[in-house]
Amino acid sequence: MTLGFKQRNAIRKIAEILCNFLPASGHQTWKGHVNFGLVAFKLGLSEYWTGGSKLPAIINLLESTYERKIGIFQNLIETVVLEGKTYRNNKGNPLSRNEVEELNKCLLELGFKFPDLNDPQFLDSLESKHYLLNVIHDTSINLIKLRGGTYINLYEKPENPIWHRQLMLQEWYRARLKARVDHLINKWQDIIGVQINKWTIKQMKTKWGTCHILAKRIWSNLELSKKPEDCLEYIFVHELVHLLEKHHNYNFKARMDKYLPDWRVRKNVLNRFHSAMKSGSIKPLYKTYLCR
Repeated sequence: MTLGFKQRNAIRKIAEILCNFLPASGHQTWKGHVNFGLVAFKLGLSEYWTGGSKLPAIINLLESTYERKIGIFQNLIETVVLEGKTYRNNKGNPLSRNEVEELNKCLLELGFKFPDLNDPQFLDSLESKHYLLNVIHDTSINLIKLRGGTYINLYEKPENPIWHRQLMLQEWYRARLKARVDHLINKWQDIIGVQINKWTIKQMKTKWGTCHILAKRIWSNLELSKKPEDCLEYIFVHELVHLLEKHHNYNFKARMDKYLPDWRVRKNVLNRFHSAMKSGSIKPLYKTYLCR
């Protein structure tokens, strides 16, 4: 299978994320030592592991496996993730949910959705993670980009005031949330059989979402841009069901059970975030980054 530009770009992004999961190599007699070279050996992919500079070696491993042994590609990715989870735990730097969810998005660009990596229980076992913000002065552009699973690169003109940086971040989070929500609304309006007139993103202190039943309008908390897809879906199904049943009564819960059987699990995950918000351990969006 010959790789096109889109596939090569997606594989490079996957490699940049996986690069932080395991070391490139090391002495294989070390007790419990796992690295990319050893993973390639165990899966019969040693010929594709070139060694040397880490990122180019990972890109070559992924590209060669995808092109020549695509049947092993899923096993390769899942093995790196699972071994990486153990390795990072032992190093005191646990693998984060953000990293795996970003990996899953890149895999979708290749047409893959691996069930084990999207399993809610597996994702819930991972820690959420704050990205580090790299502020890069550039005279020609104002732009925000994710880099791997660790950094947010913010390119801004040197003369911009601090408040402009905060505004850029808020608008970036807003755009990401909108992109994630649009397809959820279209999907669930059809399933539930309701139609909203408008949905809006706003900053709220105590609620993840709310709705105006008569106006058929939904508001969602900007902080949801940081939350897992399953939690986001729960909020919008919850608010859409309110268009059919105002109160949290038996009928409301029965409808939730019908449309989203695991809604209680998703709610509990959000409740943990909610407690953190009220206690102050989750700060407003513009205070969650570190400047480097």
